[in-house]
Amino acid sequence: MHLRFLHISDIHFQVENYQSRRMRMRLLTKINELNKVNPFNFVILTGDLSHQGQGFNENQMRFFEEILRILNLSKKQIYIIPGNHDIRRNGDRTDLINEIVESNNPSNTLDEYLEDEENKSKILSSFDSFSTFYFDFLTKEYPLNDIHFLLETENYNIVHLNTCLIANRAGEEGALLIGKNKLLDCLSNLGVDNNKLSIAIGHHTLECMADSDKNAMLSLFDDFNIDLYLSGHVHRAAYNIEANQYNNLLNIVSAGVHSDEYALGGFGDFLIQDGVAKVSQYIWNSEHEYWTLNNTLGRKMENGVLEYHIPKFSINNNRPEDEINYKKDKIKKELSELFSENERIFKQYGPFSITAQHTPVSEFAYMWKEKCITEIIPNNKKILEILESNKELISDDKFFILDLYKNHIEGFEMNHISKYKSSNVPTFPKEILTILD
Repeated sequence: MHLRFLHISDIHFQVENYQSRRMRMRLLTKINELNKVNPFNFVILTGDLSHQGQGFNENQMRFFEEILRILNLSKKQIYIIPGNHDIRRNGDRTDLINEIVESNNPSNTLDEYLEDEENKSKILSSFDSFSTFYFDFLTKEYPLNDIHFLLETENYNIVHLNTCLIANRAGEEGALLIGKNKLLDCLSNLGVDNNKLSIAIGHHTLECMADSDKNAMLSLFDDFNIDLYLSGHVHRAAYNIEANQYNNLLNIVSAGVHSDEYALGGFGDFLIQDGVAKVSQYIWNSEHEYWTLNNTLGRKMENGVLEYHIPKFSINNNRPEDEINYKKDKIKKELSELFSENERIFKQYGPFSITAQHTPVSEFAYMWKEKCITEIIPNNKKILEILESNKELISDDKFFILDLYKNHIEGFEMNHISKYKSSNVPTFPKEILTILD
């Protein structure tokens, strides 16, 4: 896999002081230089494109279109989420948020309100301006009503999170909520066997979320194999590798493309190659007005580049046994799913099942035969095909088990498809379940 992408956050376009304007002008120059060396595949914008709810205009759209033109990308290759400055607050929404925050369990209350269409509509009412911009720029609807949504491509997944659901005032960092049930709904579309590079993007950092929702996010990211979480909001670049109670998650915060008394301008450049993420953060040099590599973020980035081995793809190529074990584990998982499905069908419809005992003989016989032909026999063939194509992983003293299994599935198929039946079909060899151990 070879992917390169740009991460930009917190442009705050209506901030038009000298340094902010120079940052944006030089950003176009810098990404043009970087793209000529190694082209970018897509762009991620993690919110606060606008400033203090002032909305969106043609200048912003032209700026984003210029980024795409320079990188020779289409609008399908830019991914955008809202920030807290991209929304317009109103009284009804404020009252509802106060109800949520003052409840005994704000996290659960938000989950409940998002299931009620009237309350949900009030919560989302402040995103109208952003939704209009999104449609005008990308000519497609922002799925606001879904709360969070997934975009899948052949090589990667982008999980779009709306972290601004109850964003409404200054100083709310550490108390924001994600809408746990809606996040679960979204990530469930990936499946727990997700094996693509998967990037979750949200405006706020994990530390901005209430502890309950931060923990829920990390648990769900872990279960659904999310590799990176990208955010902005705090106007300072940072990185963190969550590895205490969960599988490793690379957490990257981009600075911003505007200047004020607090912000340090910055953007991120990501290269994913051979299971390794190489992350470069650029910082704005206000004295000499140019973008340069940021090597001040910690010892792992003292040369300006963070190298992170993505656990999902990481195998030590210098240790062949690691490759073998990795391949074995992957195949065992595939086989386990097929064996489990066959066992489920047998227990539900087989000759000794509860179904068999309570169903008329003729009807039961039809159901069992149908399941054998449409599901069990095809699964048997898949299992045999997997094992035959990976014989090198089977130890010599276990090859006889493969022969036992072949004899079993041949006899099983004959009894259910051909007109010749036999009562001497070899039984299922349980040893096949551990043939790769």
